Amino acid sequence: MKNNLKMLKHLVNKKLNYFLEKRKKFIKSLNENNKKIYFAFEFFLKLLVLATPLYLIEWLKPSLWFIEFPQAVIIKNLISFLGYNTSITTIMSNENIIPLLDVENTRIRFAIDSACTGYRSILAFTALVLAYNKKNKKSKIKAIIIGSSIILFVNILRITSLILYSIKINTNIEFLHNFLWREGLISMVILLWLFWIKN
Repeated sequence: MKNNLKMLKHLVNKKLNYFLEKRKKFIKSLNENNKKIYFAFEFFLKLLVLATPLYLIEWLKPSLWFIEFPQAVIIKNLISFLGYNTSITTIMSNENIIPLLDVENTRIRFAIDSACTGYRSILAFTALVLAYNKKNKKSKIKAIIIGSSIILFVNILRITSLILYSIKINTNIEFLHNFLWREGLISMVILLWLFWIKN
C-alpha cells in the first residue's frame, strides 16, 4: 500500500513538473500584451475554481451553527454591555437551527443565519489571495489569517451597529442591512486584497 502511494505521488509530481515546464515555455513565447491577457485569464480561472466551497455551501445549505452561535454570543454580550438586555433563543431556517437575538422591551428580533456570519466575504477574500500568483505561500497564509480576522471583527461591528440602530428607531432596517452594509463588506474585501497586493 505504501509503495503504491509513493508511486502515485511520484507520478503526480512528474506530471505536475511536466505541466509547469510546458507552462513556463508557453509564457516565454508570448509577447507582453498576450502575457497580460494570459495571466488575467489564469487568475479568473483559479478564482472560479477556488470559489467552489462557496458554491457548495450555497447549494447544500449546511448548518453553520459553529460560526453563527459564537458570533451571536459576542454580539449579545456587546449589546448587553451597552445597556440593552439581550437573550439568545433559536429558530428553524432551511431545516437548520439558527440563533435569534431577542432585545428585551423592544420589537427587535435579529436572526444570525449563515449569511450574517461573513463566511462569504472570508471565502471570497481567501480565493482572491490564493488566485494571485505574485506572492509567496507565507505571505498568502499571513494575509488569509489577518484578513479573515479583520472581516470577522468588522462583521460583528456591522451586526451590532444594525441592532443598536434598530433599537433607537424601534424598527427593522432592511435597507441598511441588505444594501449599505452588505455592499460595504464587499468593498472592504476588495480593498483588503488590493492593500495586500500593494504591500
